[in-house]
Amino acid sequence: MARALAQDAEIFLLDEPFVGIDATSEALIISLLKKLRDDGKTLLVVHHDFQKVADYFDEIILLNKQLITIGPVEEHFTDEMIKKAYTIKA
Repeated sequence: MARALAQDAEIFLLDEPFVGIDATSEALIISLLKKLRDDGKTLLVVHHDFQKVADYFDEIILLNKQLITIGPVEEHFTDEMIKKAYTIKA
């Protein structure tokens, strides 16, 4: 991430950036990600903690061998879509 920041990247691909860090570090990363978003950067974050998705992200992509849903978190991060993504019959 430091290299991407130093190079002023336009797109950031982050795979589970909050795994294995403490709450303070997580809050710092979220603050940085929000600043990057506000600066017009594109962020694609793989994240599996459902409790924090709505707080941390504006848009969501749910996949399970194919696209399940994509769009604003408040519209697409529903129990029905989560069940589809995890192959639980709705």
